[in-house]
Amino acid sequence: MFKFIKNQFTNMRIKTLAYIASFAIFCILISVTFSAIYLTDKANNLEAAWEKFDKKAVTRINLLKEIQSKMGYGGMVHNFKNYILRKDPKLLINFYKSTREIDILIAQYKNLGIRPVEEESLSIIKKTKDKYKTMAILAEKLVKQNKSPLEIDPLVKVDDTEALTQITHLKNFIKNEHLQKSKAVEKLIHKQKHYIFYVSFFKSLTILCSLAIMFYLSYKRVTKPLLSINKAMKKIKNDNLNVEIPYINQKDEIGELAMSVQVFLSRTRELKIKESEIEIYVAQLQKKQKQLEQEIKNAQTADNANKMKSEFLATMSHEIRTPMNGIIGTAELMLANKLKPQQEEEVKVILNSAESLLEIINGILDFSKIEAGHVSLEDKKFNLTNLIDEVSQVVAPVIYHKNIEFITDIEPDVNQNLVGDPLRIKQVLTNLLGNAVKFTEKGFITVHIKKDSSTVPLEGFEALIFEVKDTGIGINSGTQNLIFEKFTQGDSSTTRTHGGTGLGLSISKELIKLMRGNIGLHSTQGKGSTFWFKLVLQEDRTDKQPKEEIKPFSKHKNIKAIILDSQQNHRDFLKKKLYELNIESTDTNIIQDAYSLLNANPNKFEFIFINIQNSHKNIRKKINYIKSIAPKVKVIILANPTTPSDMNDLYSNHNIDALIQKPVHLKNISNGLYKALNDEKENRKSYYKTELNENHGVHKGKKALLVEDNEINLTIGKNMLKMFGLEVDTAENGLEAIEAIKSENTKYDIIFMDCQMPVMDGYTAASQIKEIKQKENIEVAPIIALTANAMKGDYHKCINSGMDDYIPKPVHIDALNLLLDKWLSENPHPTQPIKQKKSNKEETESEEPVKALKEAHALLKTEFQALLDKFFHESEKHLENIIEGYTKHNAKLIEESAHKLKSSSLQVGAKLLSSVAEEIELNVKSHSDQQALFNEIETKLPYLKQSLKRSHESLKLFADNQANHVNSKETLN
Repeated sequence: MFKFIKNQFTNMRIKTLAYIASFAIFCILISVTFSAIYLTDKANNLEAAWEKFDKKAVTRINLLKEIQSKMGYGGMVHNFKNYILRKDPKLLINFYKSTREIDILIAQYKNLGIRPVEEESLSIIKKTKDKYKTMAILAEKLVKQNKSPLEIDPLVKVDDTEALTQITHLKNFIKNEHLQKSKAVEKLIHKQKHYIFYVSFFKSLTILCSLAIMFYLSYKRVTKPLLSINKAMKKIKNDNLNVEIPYINQKDEIGELAMSVQVFLSRTRELKIKESEIEIYVAQLQKKQKQLEQEIKNAQTADNANKMKSEFLATMSHEIRTPMNGIIGTAELMLANKLKPQQEEEVKVILNSAESLLEIINGILDFSKIEAGHVSLEDKKFNLTNLIDEVSQVVAPVIYHKNIEFITDIEPDVNQNLVGDPLRIKQVLTNLLGNAVKFTEKGFITVHIKKDSSTVPLEGFEALIFEVKDTGIGINSGTQNLIFEKFTQGDSSTTRTHGGTGLGLSISKELIKLMRGNIGLHSTQGKGSTFWFKLVLQEDRTDKQPKEEIKPFSKHKNIKAIILDSQQNHRDFLKKKLYELNIESTDTNIIQDAYSLLNANPNKFEFIFINIQNSHKNIRKKINYIKSIAPKVKVIILANPTTPSDMNDLYSNHNIDALIQKPVHLKNISNGLYKALNDEKENRKSYYKTELNENHGVHKGKKALLVEDNEINLTIGKNMLKMFGLEVDTAENGLEAIEAIKSENTKYDIIFMDCQMPVMDGYTAASQIKEIKQKENIEVAPIIALTANAMKGDYHKCINSGMDDYIPKPVHIDALNLLLDKWLSENPHPTQPIKQKKSNKEETESEEPVKALKEAHALLKTEFQALLDKFFHESEKHLENIIEGYTKHNAKLIEESAHKLKSSSLQVGAKLLSSVAEEIELNVKSHSDQQALFNEIETKLPYLKQSLKRSHESLKLFADNQANHVNSKETLN
């Protein structure tokens, strides 16, 4: 019987044996698979149940921690108590925000499933929160009644101890439950390990037996013949073509394989030749593949870098411009009110600084253009001292706020009047100073400009070195080579401590390179840094550039001064500048030394300079004592830009002869000296002057179409156009404008088109008018876009839609005059948008805040009050619509109302209100998450109400002042 079976296996084809073996293996695999599935499913169920429980436990504890945080320090209770102490509405807003967040966290906790013990604890927490909300309403009323914190606190006191105890109790309850569950799971896993061991042992034994049988059969029928054939193939490999192939006559698969090897033998030499050719070709392909992979990698890196840069620039544009618009609007509204001379100067500094910052921001947003080589430099005449003053106005308040001394030092042999790109130089200086401020906590920061002795420029040019020195943390030598790279800072810890994008120095390097200069630094870690850049600038030798002449005192007068200053380096700088004015000075940092010098010889010293930093405590006593011992000495105060406003009283009423606002330089020292000697007081200037009559009727006989949906803008715009002699038709949307243009009875010389309107917006209307012009061959007047948006891309968007030019809101008479001259003259040049002409920078910047208001008043005269009343009514209505949109979650209503409020506010000069409305409009456009949007709107509604109230008060005050001015003139007449 055994022999019969052996013969059967011997004669059986390998294929059949393979089927039998495969079936056996299949059965084993089925057994193993089902067992594995069972064990895996059981383990997965256990793991899933445990993970679900563990996740819920962790989530519950985290939610409880957040609830505890929102109730405790920095949260609800903290803001509530601080509101009572400080009476700051922002703290109350933060309090309500914390209560909403607690409600959300409790709701999230309940969604995880809640047990009775948790229900009771959460109820206590919620009741405590509700008590605080109730007390917040009472506290707000008491604050409005001007009650003191000591009176308010007992009335609104809430016992939150039980709530905090319940939170701790819940956390302990969940932790204990988690521990018990963990022990149960460990016990179950231990049992499963025993089960898996026995099952695995049985399966292993079965598999080993099966493998032994299969090994024997495979060796006898497959392995042994294959080894023989393989031996023959090795001889073929060694070029032995006389080898005999075994098993060639066998009638199974091995015989077929042997026959194939015999055929293979005849083709070996040919295949070897082909193989060598293929290897050469493959090597070439691999080389090309590596080159292609490198090119793809480089392209992806460049694409990612461009994408990151675009996202960064877009985000920065919105995030920075929005608060800057708020600053500018607030400053303009303050200038519209009656201010003291010193206050007006301070507000002007804010306004000028904010506008300078916006210019710099626009420059930073052009970083992509710098990399692409699309940035062109300007050649403008500028004064170096004025340029440093403008930069100082931006950074000085921040520097002095940190109690750091700031020095701007231009060497006397440096030519002040130069030709170059002042905006780019200011941008680089501002970047370097910004870094110095960021990384300096004490000491001083100096801007030093001197001639570059290592460079010999051509005649008519000046080689200068600009240095920004600080006493900050410094930069280690290993990082200095990388500091000018994009998105790079000194080290990772610095980034975490001080923040920043790392772009400033990279932009500065590129700009200096464009100006054909060099930039670098000298730094020692822990001892400060000196950043420098070298430029060769052309000297301005024309007579048109105003010369800054600073006359020194005569040496024969032997004028002496005392410098009282706590900073040695600042005293040295003052001594140097006074020496340039031919004044001999004695410096000290001790007030008693100054008293002794004056007591010894009261008539010896002409001036005493006193540097006041953040505090002016006891300054009145010091000045009075100085005047008592030396009545003739002139007291000159050096004050920070952030000095409190009561310095005005000191200047006017407490024996101060001159006040110099830091940073100190030769020009303001000279002015202060002559002012002290001549007992001059600054006179307020009238910064606004509009001559409407000079342009009256210059375009008489021309006809204009004004398309505007806002009634206030429509009234002002119509009157402006009529002032120039134009006959004006109006339309309230793009559809009406198209109908008016199609009319055969009317032909317009110019069309003014608002961009955002109901029914049909300006972009769509302009595009359809362009199509009508092409299809019907109708002559259409130039279309001028009217928009309150101020981004650079808006001009191109208007042009691409079919408009011919662009004028931003609020529309000013001088800009409108230029635009009308451009398009209504015989030879128009439709290439670039009209920019407002600026004949005198200081005058233009100062008059801008109230320009829209004064132009409107000059145009409308008796109708001006009616226009304001209409604006008051409509703005209140827009506010109500925004609140209604928030209540009903109607984003479209909020966006439309905010846009209308932004546009009308801008035209009457209420820039603060306009900027807040614009921010709300942008929030609606940018938010995809509705819940996040309405949470954001909720935080802005109190600020919008406050801005509306302030704008109304300022506009009413302006109208009253104008009315009083007119009445006084009539009385005089």
